[in-house]
Amino acid sequence: MKKVALFILLFTVTMAAPSLVVAEEGKRCEKSYSKHTMKHHKKGYLFYGAISKLELSPKQKAEFAKLKLSYKKEKIKAESRIKILEVELKELLLKESLDLDSIRAKLEHIEKEKAELRFARYRALKELMSILTPKQRKEFREKLLYGLYR
Repeated sequence: MKKVALFILLFTVTMAAPSLVVAEEGKRCEKSYSKHTMKHHKKGYLFYGAISKLELSPKQKAEFAKLKLSYKKEKIKAESRIKILEVELKELLLKESLDLDSIRAKLEHIEKEKAELRFARYRALKELMSILTPKQRKEFREKLLYGLYR
């Protein structure tokens, strides 16, 4: 009887351990395909930590707000496309026989979408830099490059 109880206890612990790992993963930013935690996106996207330390004029703030919203819309669309492609990949994996060419093509498409999303961030960075004064650009680069805003 003790052996059965011990077996049940060990089985329960073994089955519960993966749930704890999944719960920890759940704390990560679900909307992003990357593995950044929520602390990196406290007040939205797009270099918020570094930009929040700068003294922006009202005009700069308005331009940055428009830029941020534009990027956010683009990011949401791209992440949606990536999620759909991931589901399509799973569909390919559930088929009776695996078509490796189709799987490779789907993986390449997913990675292309991820690269496009990353590039969109750099396009937004370029636009942001055009909003800033030379002094602000210097300060922003320092904060961005050295991670002082985290």
